[in-house]
Amino acid sequence: TTTTAAAASTAAGAAAGDKKQSLEDTVPDTLVPILQLFFHDFMPILLDTVQALRAYRAQRRDAKHGEDSEIRRALGTHTFRIGGCEGTRVLQAFHVWKLQRLQACARATPATRAFCAQFGQLGRALLEVDLTDVRVRKETTLPTRQSTLFFAAPRSKL
Repeated sequence: TTTTAAAASTAAGAAAGDKKQSLEDTVPDTLVPILQLFFHDFMPILLDTVQALRAYRAQRRDAKHGEDSEIRRALGTHTFRIGGCEGTRVLQAFHVWKLQRLQACARATPATRAFCAQFGQLGRALLEVDLTDVRVRKETTLPTRQSTLFFAAPRSKL
C-alpha cells in the first residue's frame, strides 16, 4: 500500500499545484483505515449531493436560469448512515465543489487511480462519478470573504 500511496500522494499534490511535494511523500499505512471510513461513510453522502444538485439544476433550467446562476447553499435533506447509526443532514452544494477538486487529484495519474480503486466500489465511484453537468465554481467576495457558488460551464469528461 505504501508504494501506491506514495505515488498517489505525490501526484495528488502535484495536481493540486503543491510544488513542495516530493517523491518521498507517502500516505502512511495507518491512514488507510481512516480513508476506508471516508469512502464507506461519506462517499454515499457526496453521491447523493451530486444527484440533488443535478435535480436542482434541471429545475433551474426549466425556469430559464443561465449557466452563471447562483446555487443555493442547501439542496434539501437526506438520510445517511455512519457507523451503523442513521441520521438526517442537509445536502450542501459546497461539497460538490470540493468533490471536483478531489476527483481531479484522484484521476491525475495511474497511481492515484489505483490508490482510489483499492477502496472498492466507492473508491471507484470517486473516479467515475460524472460531474460534467453539475460543475460548480466558487467566487469569494472581499473584504467579507463570503463565498458564493455558481454553475460553471460544463466541461467534457476528464
